[in-house]
Amino acid sequence: MPLTARHPARGLLDATQDDLGCGWAWDQVHNVTPRADLSCTYCQHRMHAKRSVAGLRYFAHDPGGPQCSLGLETMEHRLLKLQLATAIRGAGHQADLEVRGPEGRWRADVLATTGSGRRMAWEAQMSSITADDARRRTATLAADCVVVCWVFVEGHRPWMPYVPAIRVRPPADRADPWRVITGLFRWTGLHWEPVQVLLDDFVAWTLNEQVVPRRFSPPRDYWVGGWTAPQYLAQAARRRL
Repeated sequence: MPLTARHPARGLLDATQDDLGCGWAWDQVHNVTPRADLSCTYCQHRMHAKRSVAGLRYFAHDPGGPQCSLGLETMEHRLLKLQLATAIRGAGHQADLEVRGPEGRWRADVLATTGSGRRMAWEAQMSSITADDARRRTATLAADCVVVCWVFVEGHRPWMPYVPAIRVRPPADRADPWRVITGLFRWTGLHWEPVQVLLDDFVAWTLNEQVVPRRFSPPRDYWVGGWTAPQYLAQAARRRL
């Protein structure tokens, strides 16, 4: 159930933006006659605009299309992508959804671009993947100068120690915020201590490089599966000397 679609004249439409990112109102594509000419950005099958019972806007494939990975996404996946895009824009940066990399080498659920041109992919990973696959996809993004943060909801992910990742908790009701519950650490002076924060704050800190992926010291070359502030890394390094 994608949040984007393509129109032959207007280009990419983004259901998370008030003007769909192209200067159109939602009622110009939703329940209109004749139908808006919309297609999937991945499989090119025809699409139509829909709204969930809770009011979330999205695009759906017409019947009879191929099996498209975007069409298989759950409501929880869509809500997390929407929250990530909202947090990025709230921090003053550009957010683009369901972005394909050059020659289709990678796909980002949400791609943030800062004012300085720094790009960061946010991967809402709901399905099962291997640690090798997560590391390969992380390296593919890095080869195109794209940092990545893997985001998942609850549960255990065996790949988390090998890529920069966080675990988040969705709101219990619509008034509650999303929270980062695993993956952010601070240095106490003696050991690393986990910290829980609002997801919106974490996104802003990460894009402003106030928190960075935390690595083990050489010769181990993989992530510890988390993030911390640069000053904590410096403090921990001084203690090891």
